[in-house]
Amino acid sequence: MSNPHSDQRPLADRIASATQTRQEIIASDKVREICEQDPRHNTGYEVVYDTPTKPLTAREAYDMMVHLRDRMATLRSERPGDDDDTIAEDLVREDEGVRLFTQSHPTIYAKFVNRNTPTRVIETLLRMTQVRMAIEIGEVDENLATAALQAQVLEQCKK
Repeated sequence: MSNPHSDQRPLADRIASATQTRQEIIASDKVREICEQDPRHNTGYEVVYDTPTKPLTAREAYDMMVHLRDRMATLRSERPGDDDDTIAEDLVREDEGVRLFTQSHPTIYAKFVNRNTPTRVIETLLRMTQVRMAIEIGEVDENLATAALQAQVLEQCKK
């Protein structure tokens, strides 16, 4: 599969071309089976949705996710003897925006402050949020975007 970041076409064009491929709905047990066949190349994700108390725009969520990723990396390098929980607790105390994000998006927050979260998961969450931003500003149709994301996830599971 080619690098998705190397495609310089506008997001709407990439989504439209992705939806021209054959798609099918696969039950979660079948996805699990496909991914178990070759765990080195297949990854399945269970989607867990947060129910924000104060919904953020996709832009606000994206900006906070990038901030968390970068700030945690900086703090880890500055404090190599501290574990992620200690660093994250300090970050919540020093940054009101982070504290609010822990309440509005606890699942995403937990992924971004845990050094054991695979980079692929972080990148996927960021990409999904970028798609949501494009939907919110009317750049792409939500149904097409959803179909394209599903096609991409299914394609990743087949590898």
